[in-house]
Amino acid sequence: MDATIAGKIVPTDDRQKLSVEFLLISSIIIVVSIAAVEYLIKANNITDINQVLSVGQFIPLMVGIFGFADILFSLWKEKMYQTSICWVLFGHHLS
Repeated sequence: MDATIAGKIVPTDDRQKLSVEFLLISSIIIVVSIAAVEYLIKANNITDINQVLSVGQFIPLMVGIFGFADILFSLWKEKMYQTSICWVLFGHHLS
């Protein structure tokens, strides 16, 4: 059952809220960050960037892999993938 407060539909259940605008903004920031790094590499004529086993490439790779694995483990452990999600766009309930 949903309630209406100040003209907005507000869910009254215990579903986790996922704000679509923050999801889109986060995705845009990630894409812009990757593009900026790639541009800086090209603009500064940095070479030998294709060697993954060099220390400057390998350590960030391992940090990223273990960070991603930690996120996946947390999702599996808490079974968040089974909970229902409430989609919200600029304060309006979508699902």
